[in-house]
Amino acid sequence: MNTKAIEESEMATDILTLLKELGIKNGHRIDICCGIGREIPGASYKNMLPLYLKSRPSCKTNQARQIARPDLIVIDTQLKVVDLIIEFEYDTNPKNLIGNYFSVFMAEEYKPRNEKATYNLDASRTTHFLLTCLNKRGIKPKEQAAIEKGKAVAEWLELASGLLTGMAQFSKIKKAHALAGDDWQQMKTYFAKLVKEACPQMF
Repeated sequence: MNTKAIEESEMATDILTLLKELGIKNGHRIDICCGIGREIPGASYKNMLPLYLKSRPSCKTNQARQIARPDLIVIDTQLKVVDLIIEFEYDTNPKNLIGNYFSVFMAEEYKPRNEKATYNLDASRTTHFLLTCLNKRGIKPKEQAAIEKGKAVAEWLELASGLLTGMAQFSKIKKAHALAGDDWQQMKTYFAKLVKEACPQMF
């Protein structure tokens, strides 16, 4: 029985390839966290792509404003807008999934370390995904527990996000999806369908 989950670096590489195969338009850039991307050059900090709140008058440091650290971000370099945010996970601990999913909803901008430009999240464009994938864990109920828990959390997140998306007063996220399962190929196929529907401006 294989209980090892697919690595985040594998998910990142596969999604990078998939976005290119779907025909991502010129003018869009894909940034991947170096910490998971390995050979894929990351555009920002070694272990994060930082999302921030807007500056607060009382404390203007980036450390005070940083609110989330997703794994992959697609930006429109001409309009300076964030089109897609992805968090990869293989841990189905509900606390980790919920935290990684919802922290992004508070973000307002993406600011890579090595450039002066700031890229804004936009409630009419920005889409967020949480992709949680585990390998098959056997047929016994106990061996299925992590997978089923991950699916249950993803389903709840998908429902709950409807209350926060598409309304600028709550978040700068247009659409959000949480996917979990033990069939990575199936998940990639479903992701491709959803991302083309949610982010037509990218393709």
